[in-house]
Amino acid sequence: MKKFKETREDLEKFSPTMCFAKWRQVTIHLQHGFTHSCHHPPAHKISIDEVKKNPAALHNSKEKISQREQMLKGEKPSGCEYCWNIESLQSQETSDRVQKSNENWARDNIEEIRKSPLSDLIKPTYLEVSLGSECNFRCSYCAPETSSKIFADYKKHGPFKTKYFYQSLEHLEKINGIPYSREQERNQENPFRLAFWKWLPEVLRELKHLRITGGEPLLIEDTFKLFNYLIENPQPQLSFSLNSNLSRTGRFSEFLVKVEELLNKKLVKNFTLFSSIDSIGAQAEFIRDGLKVEDFWSNAQDYLDCTQKSNGKLSIMITFGILSIPKFIDLLRRIENLRATYKNRVLIDISHISRPAYLSAFIADKKMLKKMYLALCYIKERPYENETGMGFHPIEVAKVERIYAWMISTGVSDLKNLKDMRADFSRFILDYEHRRGLDFLSTFPEMEAFFKKCLKLR
Repeated sequence: MKKFKETREDLEKFSPTMCFAKWRQVTIHLQHGFTHSCHHPPAHKISIDEVKKNPAALHNSKEKISQREQMLKGEKPSGCEYCWNIESLQSQETSDRVQKSNENWARDNIEEIRKSPLSDLIKPTYLEVSLGSECNFRCSYCAPETSSKIFADYKKHGPFKTKYFYQSLEHLEKINGIPYSREQERNQENPFRLAFWKWLPEVLRELKHLRITGGEPLLIEDTFKLFNYLIENPQPQLSFSLNSNLSRTGRFSEFLVKVEELLNKKLVKNFTLFSSIDSIGAQAEFIRDGLKVEDFWSNAQDYLDCTQKSNGKLSIMITFGILSIPKFIDLLRRIENLRATYKNRVLIDISHISRPAYLSAFIADKKMLKKMYLALCYIKERPYENETGMGFHPIEVAKVERIYAWMISTGVSDLKNLKDMRADFSRFILDYEHRRGLDFLSTFPEMEAFFKKCLKLR
């Protein structure tokens, strides 16, 4: 909390809405040429003409430069509502604007930001890159531009039959967001991918963090091209990480070999494997269609055992939504059991679903809010113990507190929208279980009364 206070003071020296992530952090989706800085704002299209002239436009897009200008003036960019909403809560929760700006990649050399004119092409210190959309999962909250499996599902069935479309292929066509096909990639027709490989050597020396995402990176050839590049061009200052769904892909073993080489030869500073699971058992498999829960935990342990000497980290990401609530405490216990063996090498990152809104924790009723409150009590009463590895770090507690504070404030303030989203939840579930051959009520018996209430609102 002391560090957050200091960071908040540093931000105030620029403006009351300043966020260093807009300068230092970038996520680039090469499969269709979109970018954003911070995962909360919606991504926007990168100009093909700009990126052909200068690959640095992958990060320094006109829209992002406009957002930087707004922040320097004390204005609030419209895509950053997640943080503005958190900061408006009376409980004074710490927003991601402060948490991200507190990271070492963000705070170092902030005077450079102050002195740089907006026309300068900023080099990021945290680069996250989606190398493609090829994926073997169809997660309930994911989108067709992110997963090739969902793209195929939308080609066959169209978008989910909700009143408020979360996404559709027609919408993607309108915003020029259809991913490049495999044939186009083979023919080197993706200008964003070409620009990335030109830009990478220029920014790599200044990067503190490089993170690969997808799709499922272990199904994408460029992932292993990047591993080989780092093996041939060591970056001892670099914290390297990768997102994986931890399914049994054919290249998981090859991935472990590459990670071992990078770490054992000290070619990178450290390595973290990020992977998502949002509940336990059948409920987890319902949320993330394609997941085999036992494969997830088995592969997680294989990775941790393989990187034991080199201290490889595993960060378990909980994408918290309405479907996570019933078994949330059980999931926390399961992670604690893993921590009992691997201690501080197992981390937890918890963020809530904001899109699609009908899957967010925003729509919870009083009974589910009570269950979430019990989970909050559980995590608060179990501070982390170095000796046993059990319990939770203060930052993890803070993230759950923040989600709960958001849930109880938002649900009260927007009753009409709440009814619409609950109605869409029931529409989505009926369509989702039909497409996937699943049964919602047999998987989530705890939610029967809530689901029936939602059905009546259609």
